[in-house]
Amino acid sequence: LNVDYRHGSLGQAHNGDLLVMYWVSSRWTWDLKDTGQADFVATHVVRSSDMGRTWSQPVDLKLRTKLGFGVGPYGRILRVGQRTLVANVREGESDQSFLAWSHDDGRSWPEITTISRKRKTETWIEPLSDREWIGYTRQGAGGAVVCRSHDGGKSWPDWQEIQPYRRLVPGCIVQLPGNQVAVIHTWRQHPFGIRAF
Repeated sequence: LNVDYRHGSLGQAHNGDLLVMYWVSSRWTWDLKDTGQADFVATHVVRSSDMGRTWSQPVDLKLRTKLGFGVGPYGRILRVGQRTLVANVREGESDQSFLAWSHDDGRSWPEITTISRKRKTETWIEPLSDREWIGYTRQGAGGAVVCRSHDGGKSWPDWQEIQPYRRLVPGCIVQLPGNQVAVIHTWRQHPFGIRAF
């Protein structure tokens, strides 16, 4: 069986447990041959109660968007409230971004909310406060986009393209003092590398 485990997202529950969510794919063999099978198979999570010394058996989260697509993680698992965790997930075939929510320290993920269904993917989410969140994402194969939420990640009405037609993504956001942020991103044009702004 050719199984590819990828896009691991790490987080910590309020009780101290470590969680790793990851995407299970059967598309690629160990020697990088395309099997022609669907890229997405399942999203699994494992947890550790002893700081990573031992891990639970994988649990299939059966994450599905309202469109019926399966989704896999990208980025990290955030702790945002009393026993509430949120993970950025994406639908790999159509490049759509969502958030998966758990209200029981990551044991179930019943809520999926939409970041964008318009070919925005590999989104990094950074809460600036309880209600003000910022995201950095790529727009299909094109430029980079910043999005904002004013209700704690439930909706994302504000979008601004910051680098059109440049292959400078994916990336992550780091919150700085004084309500400033830095974006660290890949640069996919020659000379290749990592940049920040």
